Amino acid sequence: DLKAIYEAVEEAKANDNGKPTMIIAKTEIGRGIDEVAGTNAAHGEAGVAYVDEARKNLGLPADKWHVSDDTYKFFADRKSTLQAGYDSWTATYDAWKAANPDKAAILQDGIDGKTPSEAELFAAIPAGPEKAEATRVSGSAIINDIAGAMPLYISGSADLHGSNKNYIKGAGDFGADFGKSRAGRAESWRLLVLASRCFLEGLPL
Repeated sequence: DLKAIYEAVEEAKANDNGKPTMIIAKTEIGRGIDEVAGTNAAHGEAGVAYVDEARKNLGLPADKWHVSDDTYKFFADRKSTLQAGYDSWTATYDAWKAANPDKAAILQDGIDGKTPSEAELFAAIPAGPEKAEATRVSGSAIINDIAGAMPLYISGSADLHGSNKNYIKGAGDFGADFGKSRAGRAESWRLLVLASRCFLEGLPL
């Protein structure tokens, strides 16, 4: 019941009593395919054999990739609504690129996935000392050498930059408060899983 779901969500959004709202939906797995509805068989491929008949019973088109005219119209209208905002953003972005050509070039390299070659990176890493040293110390030097060759290279640690020694020196901390900035290249990860998720979602740098 899409209408009931919509109304429940809108009511929850409009509720301004300062308390969280929970929407409980009582559902039945596999509903519409009577042969497996309400059973764990609906969780796998057991219902595949009944899909065509179920679509017919639900009044759905036979075309399994059917997209309704209303859907096409909705997205076309949405595109028109957002076009003015996009055009304004594009104009602002173009003006920024014109005023900041060096930064714009770095950003475009990141967008294009352009990075130094393996040979160029090795050339940026000088030979280390001949005496023995902790791998963290060697790693710290190498990380900073790479950071010098790759402007978009960042480091991250869950409060262990000091002991891990993977801090990019002089690059500043990434964030919005406590002396941090969006230009910083050292991230403090309270939750490694959250940090990983941010990268997967496309963290803007």
